[in-house]
Amino acid sequence: MPTPGHATSPVSPSTCRSSAEYQLNFAPRQEAHNNKGPPSVRGWALVVPTHMTTRLLQKPTWLLPALRTVDFHYDDGHSRVRNPRLRDLGNLPRFFLDPSLSVKTRQTPCIAVVLVAHTINQWHSPDHPAGFLALNLALHGLVTLLLLNIFSSLLQSAGKEGVAPRAAFFCILFAIHSLQTEVVNYVSARSESLAALGILLAVLAFLRYRHSAEPVWLVALAAGQLFALGAKEVAVVTPVLLLSIQRFLPAGTASAARRANLMSALIVVPYLIAYQSFRGSTPSPLLRPVASQIATQKLVLCWQRTTDWKTKISLWEDAIRQAPAMAASHHNLAFAYHQQSRMELANRHYEEAIALEPEYTRPLTNLGILYRDSGQLERAEEVLLRAVRSAPALEPLNNLGLVYAAQHRPEQAVGVYQTALQADPGVAEVWFNLGLALRDAGSDYRHEIRVGRHRRSPR
Repeated sequence: MPTPGHATSPVSPSTCRSSAEYQLNFAPRQEAHNNKGPPSVRGWALVVPTHMTTRLLQKPTWLLPALRTVDFHYDDGHSRVRNPRLRDLGNLPRFFLDPSLSVKTRQTPCIAVVLVAHTINQWHSPDHPAGFLALNLALHGLVTLLLLNIFSSLLQSAGKEGVAPRAAFFCILFAIHSLQTEVVNYVSARSESLAALGILLAVLAFLRYRHSAEPVWLVALAAGQLFALGAKEVAVVTPVLLLSIQRFLPAGTASAARRANLMSALIVVPYLIAYQSFRGSTPSPLLRPVASQIATQKLVLCWQRTTDWKTKISLWEDAIRQAPAMAASHHNLAFAYHQQSRMELANRHYEEAIALEPEYTRPLTNLGILYRDSGQLERAEEVLLRAVRSAPALEPLNNLGLVYAAQHRPEQAVGVYQTALQADPGVAEVWFNLGLALRDAGSDYRHEIRVGRHRRSPR
């Protein structure tokens, strides 16, 4: 009877190279770039009872929403988890010179600052995302402080009174907005926080230079821009931003104040219209001033949105609620269920992903694994053959070979394993499975493995 081979775990939504890495759950780059995360939470009713605010403020954990989550997500797979270069502090200066130190070699040194931050985190807390997320929260706090300084400078330039409370109000809204849960709870989103940190430093230095004309602020401006470019390419917008400030907010002019009033009206008036339509004609003791309402809602939405990031399942369930036609979301949710052995739900969402994208290789592969593990070998073969036709990659080929081995068809398994090794000769599990299949087929498998060991390229 053929000996069972080394089974491949369900394929995570990322490109994996070894069985240990198949256990990780990260979205592929091609699926993440259009939808960096599940859409934001839709708005709640405008009136929030005061007692809800009191209960939230009594929970100290709302100040550390990042530490509520326990998983890495999305691009964390290639940028952090599967990047062994992060374990060596000696690589810090090389990140700025050698783009190959990123696992995705097409990346340029524009992510060097992010890799430095990952390396420092890896050195301090290598095995759990809590340390990474705490740094994300600290970066978000620094961005908020810079924004506070910038708002104060802009309001002063516009000749406004009561600068401090106005600037503080705007920054509080920014800090607790539900959209900010991504840059705190998603490790790789620190690239946006780091880029924002550099851009805002450049803007603040520009405003200081306009006021004092001291050359040191030009140095700070250049340093901030270089830092931002080292985090994310979006920092190329900084010069346009500075020119806009110079054009639309000239120092000491009355027109600047009028434009500031117009922009404030464009932001506040739609909210007031919605607020008034909800309020109606019946007064309510729960109604509070607009500023208090906005702050309360943002705090509640931030807390609510953070709970979606707590687990893989909660994250992808929310994504499907808001975008049910996204095949990648169904696959990622199915994979999360598969990891927890909730096979009926995993099966349902794998099939939903395939129905939305019939040539989607990863759910085809994982559905084949699910069928194989449940003993439905014919269905597993059918699905895995579809996956191989869609993309003859390592994972579907290896699992198809395991199905053939379980069906006592070692000769066909040998051919499939050999094709898999042509795609990637550096995976030991496939060589092991090939050896078992050659033995079951009665071939001189020791000779084949010895020759193959000389042929395969070093890892």
